[in-house]
Amino acid sequence: MSRRTVLVTGASGLVGAATVEALWHQPGTTVIALRHRARLSCAPGVRTVAGDITAPRLGLPDELLGEITDVVHCAAQVAWLKASPAMSATNIEGTQRVCEFAALAGARLVHVSTAFVELDLTADTPAPIPGSRNHPGAYLDSKRAAEEVVRTHGPAEHVIARIPGVLGDSRTGDTGGALQGFHRFVAAAVQGRIPAVPLAPDAVLDLLPTDVIGHALAALVAAPAYPELVRITAGPAAPTMARVAAAITETAGAAPPALLDAATLARRLSEAGTAPNTPAWRRVADLAAMCEVYRPRHAFPTDLGSIPGTVAPGTADVLGALAALTRYLAGQLAAVG
Repeated sequence: MSRRTVLVTGASGLVGAATVEALWHQPGTTVIALRHRARLSCAPGVRTVAGDITAPRLGLPDELLGEITDVVHCAAQVAWLKASPAMSATNIEGTQRVCEFAALAGARLVHVSTAFVELDLTADTPAPIPGSRNHPGAYLDSKRAAEEVVRTHGPAEHVIARIPGVLGDSRTGDTGGALQGFHRFVAAAVQGRIPAVPLAPDAVLDLLPTDVIGHALAALVAAPAYPELVRITAGPAAPTMARVAAAITETAGAAPPALLDAATLARRLSEAGTAPNTPAWRRVADLAAMCEVYRPRHAFPTDLGSIPGTVAPGTADVLGALAALTRYLAGQLAAVG
């Protein structure tokens, strides 16, 4: 068995932390977790180094170049807001720097992207309800550009791994204190603050727990050869919005939300006297924008089960992880009163 030394960027994030954990359990693997500002709490034996993915050679000492055999690039700014220089710097320029580092080190590269780049959403796509501060299209544009950077400038051995919406740990629901858009949606639903969701009941929500994603990324590192693209998604196991809503509300004991299209929801807001550009209107418009990535009524393809060492999940597995996340968030909310 050949020994590997793997550098993980974005190790303080949900997916990065799960990947570090999965790699730590691989025999013959040394894990180096790249941190920027955040302090990391890693398993014994995991090395942490300070660096910056937007800096030349990631701001790392030259001696690491001869040590690292693989790079798993998880670092990204996951912000479903309008385009910003910070998002471009992290998601596009940072990926360029990671590619340069991997090439200099002669390392293989696993680049983590999002399955939602396959949707027809761009920064120019109109918001479903006017007045939203959110827009997933700008983020998706940055991830599409990052994929092109990898194809053009990545090392000879590289793979683009597209992942779906992220839950928490499949058993505990733990998010490590980090909350992304879908987590905030679940938390609001637990509190009964989402009376309506602008999605059809048969819309498909592709979601996976963090440990399943981390395990699959670690399995790619262990693979003897890389395909150009893999999809680490729920695939045909992805549940519908109706089943997602039922799982959340039944677990939390909350009232189920109405499932409406965005136009109907906006009309009802107007009929209720809610004016555009008010906080109440913006909350609904922001939710509608976030939900755009879950609007399709078809599942993404998946390579889970085909990647050696991975198993394709079932719908019950996804819903079980969603229930665990709901319980975890309910507990967190109760703890803060």
